[in-house]
Amino acid sequence: MFVDNYAGVLSVIKFRHEVKCIQLWHAAGAIKKFGWSDPETSARSERAKLRFQQVYDRFQYIPVGSQQMAEIFSESFHVDQSHFIHTGVPQTDFYFDPIAKEQAHARLQSLYPAITGKKVVLYAPTFRKNSLNSMELQLNVEELLERLDEHYVILIRLHPSVHEVTNFTEHPRVLLVNDYPHLSELLIVSDILITDYSSIPVEFSLLEKKMIFFTYDLEEYGKTQGIWAENSLYFPGPIVKTTGEVIDHILNPSIDYEKIDQFCKHWNTYSIGKSTSQLISVIYDPNDL
Repeated sequence: MFVDNYAGVLSVIKFRHEVKCIQLWHAAGAIKKFGWSDPETSARSERAKLRFQQVYDRFQYIPVGSQQMAEIFSESFHVDQSHFIHTGVPQTDFYFDPIAKEQAHARLQSLYPAITGKKVVLYAPTFRKNSLNSMELQLNVEELLERLDEHYVILIRLHPSVHEVTNFTEHPRVLLVNDYPHLSELLIVSDILITDYSSIPVEFSLLEKKMIFFTYDLEEYGKTQGIWAENSLYFPGPIVKTTGEVIDHILNPSIDYEKIDQFCKHWNTYSIGKSTSQLISVIYDPNDL
């Protein structure tokens, strides 16, 4: 049985002896805290806490792309190292497939012709606990359009939990791409990623492109959600707090490839393009567990 997130129903499920529950987590890395590491978990009811751990205890095996992620899962789920399979993360295999990437690029250019021949900037903020249904963009799109010429196109991709943006700016060079189902393909066509506390940079680092971290609410977010650390192994690019600073870094051609490479190796240690086949081999060959 494969699951890809927290599923409360697991707390009351009793598996047959031969059933394995594999947690295919939806992210290849983690910047923000979750599970028992979330600052607000301690305030939950004892009943909720019991349910959480009952769910986590059902995760027999968890594929990871790095030892760092194994340690984070161990702390967040209260499970020991025996639960981790060092196969890499299957969703990263896409980035090692040149044909799949070329097809994705062509597909997106056909769907969004405005990006053809342009410098594509993807803004992909993560959710805030007080903005799970709708979100007001703090990045000033009007200022972006004013300072970035017609060679730039801006894609906006909200977290899947956020259903709408309340202040979206209609413009030919600003595309809301929430409905496009494959984030990995959006990353392929993007030249620059603007994000905050999302795990998206772990995958984007495999493409060796510029990242800018727009953390306008860093102190507040650290208190309500929590982040693991504030260093280059979590933020492999400039950390900024204003739209003006974001634009300055977009226009600055320099990229710290060494920092991105260190970040990539740190989080994608085992994700080298063979994660799916390695996982299948391990799961269906008991001798490999």
